[in-house]
Amino acid sequence: MNERTLRVRAFVDSNWGVLLAVFLLVALAGGWFAYGAYVDPPEETTTETVSSWSVDAEWSHSATVTEDNTVFPVGTELDDRTTYFGAIAPTLSGAFEVGYTATDASDVSIDTESTLVAQSVDEETETVYWSETDVLDSASADGLDPDGTVETTFSINTTALDERIGQIREEIGADPGTLELFVETTVTIEGTFDGDRETAELTYELPLDLDGTTYRVDDPGFLTEEFERTEPVSEPADPGLLGGVLAPILLFVGLVGGAGVAAGRHTGRFAVDDAERDWLAFRDDRSEFDEWVTRISLPGDALERPTARAASLQDLVDFAIDNSAGVIEDPERNTFYVITDEYVYTYEPPAVPTPGRDRDGSDEELLQPKSENTPMSDGVFESEEIVSASVPKTGTAEDDVSAGDEENGTGAADGQPSGSVDGNGGSDNNRRSDGGS
Repeated sequence: MNERTLRVRAFVDSNWGVLLAVFLLVALAGGWFAYGAYVDPPEETTTETVSSWSVDAEWSHSATVTEDNTVFPVGTELDDRTTYFGAIAPTLSGAFEVGYTATDASDVSIDTESTLVAQSVDEETETVYWSETDVLDSASADGLDPDGTVETTFSINTTALDERIGQIREEIGADPGTLELFVETTVTIEGTFDGDRETAELTYELPLDLDGTTYRVDDPGFLTEEFERTEPVSEPADPGLLGGVLAPILLFVGLVGGAGVAAGRHTGRFAVDDAERDWLAFRDDRSEFDEWVTRISLPGDALERPTARAASLQDLVDFAIDNSAGVIEDPERNTFYVITDEYVYTYEPPAVPTPGRDRDGSDEELLQPKSENTPMSDGVFESEEIVSASVPKTGTAEDDVSAGDEENGTGAADGQPSGSVDGNGGSDNNRRSDGGS
């Protein structure tokens, strides 16, 4: 008999209603989440790009050498440099070119205007103390194709510009700010892109820095401004781990488990009879009171006293504790004893249930046959005196026990090992002959 299997059956038999309810709740939860994930999933809103286009712009600049020098011949064009020499090439020339990129565009127009801006600014507070602007160039185009561009040009005499700034500072008498110089180009683009009419206004700057005999250009390089139009799109949400994986598992476990419990209950598959319950109760008592039990093979003459039988191992242990006696388990007789000067108190454990028991509820032989050395027990006291923890220690032998009753297995056994055992000692004084359980 597999004790673990029997305990599982006993647990299911005692709690089948609760287990069935739990499995049904698990199946219900799994079905609910599976329904939400596959049949009626929630929707999540995302954005989808319905049109996309961009404005592309780029600066170019150069300076032509106009003064004699030993390095650059007169007429040499210095282009796209970071630093130019104001003494030999004072005039900065440049251009601003703008176009657009789109997969579907029509009726596109671009207007541009380039302006030179000189201003004095407090960098911390962004306060503008003075500002002077000069329009350099403007350009426009209508019906422009994606491969077309609009260009504005400029030409700045840096020597004259430096003198003009000095004149302004001299006129106002003070300049607490920082000088900022840049070419500013504004772009207005309008057209139909991917079927939608769009308008955009952009501003580009080319910073300049005058430093005595040189001037610097801070070219930002190729510039792209992208424009997208999006629309909300609703789509079923991802079921995720709970709805996509755990929900079907919960549904399957709940249905199979519930069906198994119901079928087992109906067919008696999990039924546990009284003999099996008695055996499990004994096994629980044996484990609980292990420290009070000593395994000793008793000689026959140790049992030649009036005998009383306990209803359970717990009763026998309680009696032993109350009377400062020890509990002896005789492995050969499969019986537990408490031996006193006058009596022998015994408990015979129930037989191990037969593992081949029919599970359809029919009445078959449930217990293994007992050997000649194993007395039969019907679970009640067979002597006239019922022994429990409250049994008094005095009384007549004739009233309390049946001495030498071979039928009850309490007489001396032939062939048993000889020796003497003192049954009055506590469990602490008993020594285990075989390692004790």
